[in-house]
Amino acid sequence: MPTKDSLRESRQEAEAVEKRNQWYRDRIGVIHERVTAYDILRRIGVDIRQSSDDRPEQISCPFHGEDRRPSARVYPDDGDGPSHVWCYTCQKRWDAIDLWREFNGQMGEPLGRTLLEMEQEFGVDTPDYPEEVRRRPEPTPDQKAMQDFGAKASLVNKRLIESRRAFQYTDRFGSFLRIGVSLDNLRAKVVNGRCPPGQGSEALDRLLDSVAEVVRDCPFD
Repeated sequence: MPTKDSLRESRQEAEAVEKRNQWYRDRIGVIHERVTAYDILRRIGVDIRQSSDDRPEQISCPFHGEDRRPSARVYPDDGDGPSHVWCYTCQKRWDAIDLWREFNGQMGEPLGRTLLEMEQEFGVDTPDYPEEVRRRPEPTPDQKAMQDFGAKASLVNKRLIESRRAFQYTDRFGSFLRIGVSLDNLRAKVVNGRCPPGQGSEALDRLLDSVAEVVRDCPFD
């Protein structure tokens, strides 16, 4: 039977978890107030014809590639939810935070990193961390290996996106798509335990080398 002390500790832990979750919700709310999907699209170079953010606009999906006809639409904040992009081909929705995570290869990684980057990038004040919330313990070696793999995977994705024009210019866009697929498959293998993080990190190094080779062959990058 649980003791009074154990019940009190469980209650305190539950309260700490809720305070931490509320801290994240508050940060997400402020970011959505200050940063729109239009802001993220403009920041990464997607052509937005309208200068205002008060009506929908059709765009080519920034993730599945160029379309003959724009397959995505960016919507403003409608009062029921933040501005977002919806792709009719991918059947996916991305708000400003999702767009940032997708473009920077952070999907599946801790949300805190994304929020901190966006707060710094767009000048959003970060609320103080609740004092009564317990700090997380130091990661185990296995957790650290996974964190290192995730960070390197994000770097590969970032370099790949930044080098898209070089792949197109050198007529190697097929390689661009293959590297992206390889990266997604590698992430899935490591996350599902079918590939050790260290081995996955070595494979990421090879993908980085492939991207760097294309960039070296491109005269303007």
